[in-house]
Amino acid sequence: MGMDALSVSIGIGIRGVKRTDALRIGFSFGLYQVLMPVVGMVAGGLLGRVNGNLAGYLGFAFLVVLGVYMVILALREKKNKLDISRGIGLAMASMAVSLDALAVGFVLGAMGLPLDWSLLAIGTAAFGMTFVGMEFGKKLGQKVEAGAELWSGIILALTGLGLFWEKISGF
Repeated sequence: MGMDALSVSIGIGIRGVKRTDALRIGFSFGLYQVLMPVVGMVAGGLLGRVNGNLAGYLGFAFLVVLGVYMVILALREKKNKLDISRGIGLAMASMAVSLDALAVGFVLGAMGLPLDWSLLAIGTAAFGMTFVGMEFGKKLGQKVEAGAELWSGIILALTGLGLFWEKISGF
């Protein structure tokens, strides 16, 4: 589950992220990764199978839209760019990488796995992957500094498309 967060975090990190922002983003991604399975468990049953698949596709689409939007802003060189380190931008990115975790909640409930330990593991992994991804992206961004904003959006959009392809192709 933390691989979505890792991929997106690399794209965010390319733009350059302060350590405090990285911690906030990591916490938010981890929190959403923990909350979504709980929502999935509550939804449950047959509805879960339908919405679980739909939620994954919505998450992929959301990443693509967010990435394309960032590319457009980078090409227009607007002063008011989407800030994924706080506010609505952070909530949107956190939701995008966590929507497929709804399906995990359905599985946790159906298998009777211990919720507390499962959620602790999920949140910790998502936080760690996010933080590592942003640090890697930050170093990469320093190498490609001129187009970091553009590359950040491209990576987010490609991550969404890649995850979508993985889901439909069964890889």
